Amino acid sequence: ARLAGKRFRCLERMLCQTLLLAFLFCASFTMHILSCTLYDNWLPITMVIAYVAVPGPLCCYFRNRGDGMFDSGNKTVMHWGEFLCATITSFVVGMPFVMLNCGAIELNAALLGLSGFILATTTLMLSIFFSRMSDGWD
Repeated sequence: ARLAGKRFRCLERMLCQTLLLAFLFCASFTMHILSCTLYDNWLPITMVIAYVAVPGPLCCYFRNRGDGMFDSGNKTVMHWGEFLCATITSFVVGMPFVMLNCGAIELNAALLGLSGFILATTTLMLSIFFSRMSDGWD
């Protein structure tokens, strides 16, 4: 009975974590879509295109770190992954300001797009935190 209660609490915690991550992810994309629809301008959606490109450099980085006992990793590919992640992040943060400066979008649309990016980043950080917590890292 005690083991079943412990498993239920673990399952309940995992469900709450998954629901929180899903809510933040949906709120992030809602902010991006609202930044386009409220101001009748679909240019801010270009920031979402960068979200599709981000997993590639991240995979290059994490795959070539060389954490294994016999794997030295490829530092060149890892550094390219770091560089591309930084480039994509600067694109996502800087693009709304460039479009705002050019007069292509309004200030509120840029701020909504950036708040969507902050929510997406928070979702990523929380998912890493929850993953490490489940692995026994306290």
